[in-house]
Amino acid sequence: MQRLVGKKKQVLWAAALATVMLGATRLQAHQTQQPIPGPTTQIPTSQIPGGSAPSGFPHEPDPLLAHQQEVRTRMAEDERHKRMVSDADKLLELATELKTDVDKSTRNETSVSALKKADEIERLAHDVKERLKN
Repeated sequence: MQRLVGKKKQVLWAAALATVMLGATRLQAHQTQQPIPGPTTQIPTSQIPGGSAPSGFPHEPDPLLAHQQEVRTRMAEDERHKRMVSDADKLLELATELKTDVDKSTRNETSVSALKKADEIERLAHDVKERLKN
């Protein structure tokens, strides 16, 4: 019986000590206004050993991401150049056709197709000019 009472005392003391320590931890966390890490609170990886670099340290750029970005940029520039060449060719074609239509017409008449070509040349030239600015 004596041993049973001793065990109960040890369990009660352990429970009391755990309660006091938990209360002290909560009080300290409340004073610093930081949540106590628990099942719903995530600890930042910068505080985990072996995690990412601690805050304040520069992060190393990922060479694979840098290479992928470089490839995407190069592809976009190639596509832009191809479109510029295509638009310039189309402008030359339309201008040549307009010249032919104007040469065929008399001084007092203009054809509807010549006006349409002139409008398309204007629109296309404006688009090319805007892309050249950017």
